[in-house]
Amino acid sequence: MRVVRYVVGAVLLAVLLAGAPLAGLSARQASLCTMPSAANEAFLDEVARNTWNYLSSDWATDNHLPWSWRSTTISGGDYVNTTEIGLYLLSYIGAYEMRQDWSPASSLVESEIAAVLDQLRAWQSGTQASQPHGPNAYGNSVFFQWYWINWNPPVVGENTGTNQVVPSIDNAFLAASLITIREWAEANNHPALAQKADAILQDMDFLIWYNEETHLFKLGGVRNPQGGVNADYYSNENRIINFIARALGQLSPAEYQASLDALVQLPATYERNTSDPSDDITVSKVAWDGSYFTYTAPALFIREMQTAYGTGTIEPATAAQIVYAQDQGYAAWGLSDCFDIGVGGYLNQGAPPTAANNPPEHIGVITPHASALALITSYEHEAITNLRALCTALPAVYDLNYGFRDSVMAKPENPSYGQASERFSALGQEWLFLSIANQQTGFIWDYFYRDPGVAAAHNEMFAAPLLIAPANGSITTDVRPTFSWRSVPGADGYEMQLGTALSQTSTAADANVLKYVPPSPLLKTAYYWRVRALYAGGGSSLWSEYRLVNIVPSANAAPTRNHYTTATPTLTWNRVVWATEYELQVGNTASFVNPLNYALIVPADTLSVMIPALYNGTYYWRVRAKRGDSPERWSIVESFTIHVP
Repeated sequence: MRVVRYVVGAVLLAVLLAGAPLAGLSARQASLCTMPSAANEAFLDEVARNTWNYLSSDWATDNHLPWSWRSTTISGGDYVNTTEIGLYLLSYIGAYEMRQDWSPASSLVESEIAAVLDQLRAWQSGTQASQPHGPNAYGNSVFFQWYWINWNPPVVGENTGTNQVVPSIDNAFLAASLITIREWAEANNHPALAQKADAILQDMDFLIWYNEETHLFKLGGVRNPQGGVNADYYSNENRIINFIARALGQLSPAEYQASLDALVQLPATYERNTSDPSDDITVSKVAWDGSYFTYTAPALFIREMQTAYGTGTIEPATAAQIVYAQDQGYAAWGLSDCFDIGVGGYLNQGAPPTAANNPPEHIGVITPHASALALITSYEHEAITNLRALCTALPAVYDLNYGFRDSVMAKPENPSYGQASERFSALGQEWLFLSIANQQTGFIWDYFYRDPGVAAAHNEMFAAPLLIAPANGSITTDVRPTFSWRSVPGADGYEMQLGTALSQTSTAADANVLKYVPPSPLLKTAYYWRVRALYAGGGSSLWSEYRLVNIVPSANAAPTRNHYTTATPTLTWNRVVWATEYELQVGNTASFVNPLNYALIVPADTLSVMIPALYNGTYYWRVRAKRGDSPERWSIVESFTIHVP
């Protein structure tokens, strides 16, 4: 399978600008969207500023909670979803961490987050007196799908429709946000916030959605965690549930692995029907409907881009988004769930490849949040270019006060071309804002991974190889010991590091094997070693833990000859009277096969060479005299050992 990089953004932007005169834009919008490429950071800063204006505005919030959507022409939206609450809180931290002139003060961040955490705890614990529609949380543990925020105090919606669904994914995103908030608060001297977030987390039980027989989580039904369908596709953002359940210690390592193995993880290919089959794009773990946020939203928290999932799934899914829009003649790309244009309702849609036979799509409707979520990929340039194209060629989608509306018609042949959604979406705005903040500061990843449970869940999800032998701390007289490890599913090879100090490791193996034997004798000293798995496309697992092995002399060992305690020994030889020059080779094997560590030709009056610095180890060298272009025989191969204490 070949994943092709499609660098189309700059060309697409040039075409769009040619067809959309800047005279149709306000001066400020023209200035914003046509900044030179060198000013991409300034462009993202301005988008972040305007998006933050929306998220923090009185117009889009009530009782410290965000409206799910807001419009100047449509009434409604005065309710909030559980995911939206968590991401809203993170947006305050993100705005503060960006350290801009518009960033909120630390005191405001603390007071706003505290108010929302107090509200969550009141719902969860049942201490809020106002419960007109029944308990405001399920089982004094987890939260419902929708809350009415213009009630004072806010309450869960009445038991109609989806208000009182008990949603596993939404609670997982909230929990991920709370973990991040707790770790940020602890690191930045806000102990009260950390305690509030931790209290909520301690009472959230994710096993209420878990089925011990199938090892799958349910999406949840009305007042019934075991209702709804199975959360069964790895790339339908529900992997965040498994991750959080393990991070909180509610799944054992074995249950966690079984729950991941139970998810559907099948490849699918977008066949472009070009003359070159290599233009087709294969996604290793396809989503059901190809909605872009399902691939990337968990990656706001989980460090997925340097894993096999990032290189084999998120990267090609991003390429497919871009190329599919190009193939369909769209003016921009970004197929993801969003509100439809105009006053239309919510759309579930995605780009191929998909697991569904007929993936849903409103032909031509794209959403800006997809571009923002792609900022963490290698398509960062295309993502920024796409955002700039949106606000330049399709200006109705960008508001200079509040940033991007939720969608726009991007198919030129459609009569509604250029029409935007009447709605600003809290979820879309949060994804946009947090993607930019994370791209610029990395704050979510940094604080999320301060939690030991998160680090453990990551290590187990993207398993490092398990080392077998030699045992840690073992002592051996074997100067060529066999290092071995267990296989990692899906690995295409392994990389081993071996050295005499943790800070001085070197690549010792890169092969599709499960063991390594040094090609030459090791020093009689202590060595550290570790291994990681390598995946096609450039991804890798985490490194295994370091192990220590001590190589000691045997009982009747003789002293080592040619032993140097400097990394730059001087090698010498005698003169050959007819030589016009000498050729020297140094290698880590006696056969001197590539790559050589060092090779040099010196004039006839040079009879010694100081070798450039080498790592500790055993090396081999030889020299030969040359007369013009006629080299003579090589000298006898000699070995020497470097051991710099």
